[in-house]
Amino acid sequence: MNGKLAVTAVVSLLVGLGLGYLLFSSEPAPAVAAAASPTPAPAPTIVVATPAPKAAAIDRPAPLPASAPVVNAPSSSPTPSAPTEPEPAAVALQEKVQDLERQLSIERAIRKGTEGERIEPPANLAPRFRDEKQLLTTFNQALKQAGFPGQVSNIDCTEHPCIVFGTGFGERGDLEKLKGQLGAYENDSFSTYGFGTGDGKKEHRFFGVAVMPESKGPPDEATQKRVSYRVNQMHEASKPSPPAPKP
Repeated sequence: MNGKLAVTAVVSLLVGLGLGYLLFSSEPAPAVAAAASPTPAPAPTIVVATPAPKAAAIDRPAPLPASAPVVNAPSSSPTPSAPTEPEPAAVALQEKVQDLERQLSIERAIRKGTEGERIEPPANLAPRFRDEKQLLTTFNQALKQAGFPGQVSNIDCTEHPCIVFGTGFGERGDLEKLKGQLGAYENDSFSTYGFGTGDGKKEHRFFGVAVMPESKGPPDEATQKRVSYRVNQMHEASKPSPPAPKP
């Protein structure tokens, strides 16, 4: 009996020592967890977040602040005065200019009446009527073949018609003798002008022949006026110088 009690006491001691070792050698558990029973946690609330609408891709500029009204400062420049009357000298000069313009207009009208107006060649004019070289050769040969002691001195084709100038030809009836020798120009129209030098000798005569396309009648008045002016101008320029006075 006593032996069983002793064995029981020994076993109890060993068991207590083992339990104490296990209890004190491991980390102590939290006191709250050991003392109180676990409380069930409340069920989590699920919140579904609705995505916010996306902003527009294009950024709009922020409105500018309204600017304050600009008040123009009064100008420091003086107010222009009323126009003054022109000086007497300026008035006189203006009147002089106007008078010269009137005189020039009158002179132009007079010159137009005496000189005529420049005549341009027609668009369909045959080339021979503007060929100075052909005119020169043809008229010099014709003068020689017709027996005239003259020659061409100048040909003016600056306007229409061309005018052949020379000496030793130009008396009444001379053109009829010459036309048969003019080749390509034989059947064309001519206006002939002849001037004597004053001594009555044929070799000193001056002539001008305007060569134009064939026509049934004489040239129109405007052409006659202009050709006469050109011939007279050349005649004046071709006059020999007067003899020097004897000492």
